[in-house]
Order: sequence, then C-alpha cells, then structure tokens
Amino acid sequence: MRALVAVIGVVFIPILHAADAVSELPVEIKATISEKGYSSAKGELEAYVKSNPESYSGYSALGKATAFDGDYKQSIDYFEQAKEIKEHRNIPDASIYNSIGWVKFLNGDTQGAIVDIETAIKKKDELDPKVAEAALNNLGLIYMYSNQGDKAKENFDKAVSDYGSEYARDNLVLMNNLEKNREWQANDTGVDDPK
Repeated sequence: MRALVAVIGVVFIPILHAADAVSELPVEIKATISEKGYSSAKGELEAYVKSNPESYSGYSALGKATAFDGDYKQSIDYFEQAKEIKEHRNIPDASIYNSIGWVKFLNGDTQGAIVDIETAIKKKDELDPKVAEAALNNLGLIYMYSNQGDKAKENFDKAVSDYGSEYARDNLVLMNNLEKNREWQANDTGVDDPK
C-alpha cells in the first residue's frame, strides 16, 4: 500500500502546479521554479517568506517545495499558513485546499484530506479548471485507496464528464482491471468455502 501512495504522489503532486498563485513572487523565484522545479527554489522561498510574512504565494509555493522533498508535516504547516493568509485577505483561490488535502493524505491523514479536497471542489468557481479536475481525481484516488470504490468512481466520473479528464479515465480503467483481477483470483484459488 505504501508503494501505491508513493506512486500516486509522484503522479499527482505535479498537478499542484496547475493554478499557482505565483504572481506576487519575484521574477527570479518564478524562473527557478519554471526552470528547475519547486525543490530548487526552496531556499529562495524560505528567504522570501521571511521578509514577506503575509505572502500567500510564497507560503503556497514553499509548501509545494517541501512536499516535493517529502517533508509532508512541514509542507502542511506552510500550506496552513498560506490558507490562513488566503482566508484573512479573502484571496479567491481554492487551490490551497486541494494542495493541503493531498499532502495530508500523503502524511496519513485521510479524513483531513477528504475534508480539504471537498472544500476545494465546493469552491470550484475559485479554481482553475485543471485544479478542479485534479481535485476530483485526488479525491477519487483517496477513496480508491480507502477501498470505497463507489465514491472513487463517482469522483472519477465527474472529472471525466465535467473536464474530459484523461487521468480519471485511466483511473476508472485501473479500478475495473483491479476488480476483474480480484474476481479472477477469488475464482482461481480453488479454495472451498469453509462453511
């Protein structure tokens, strides 16, 4: 199961790039992120938020950089700081809920992840369509991982119908293949029912 989470994290954390509120970040930091990725900009971001403690973009980007480094607990702290700034300043960007929810899931807090990602989905008017698609996929993956297939399919189906999501289509195929394999294994074991 841990391997599945690692694979899912590698595949879907990059979707967090989709609706970055990086507009207020200095050009140099944006260039580093664009050319080398979030992890490479971590030092610059730490210095930036130290001198700009009310920067939503800074804390959000630092949360992503820290998540890419695998320090999910620290990443959650940075995302929580960004969320507080967002709510205090009424910034119309719900992508922070998707980001923090996904990292909470990677850190083992499935219930907290569901709450945050559902918040992002409910505020879809504050989301870039790619982030809304990612939020539905992320929620579907969390439900799939939690063996709640109906809820997983519901979110994947919505991502396909609302956003034409190829990721969601692939995940639905994966779920169907897993179900068929389980049925095949159950039928192929030749073990009689002990009752």
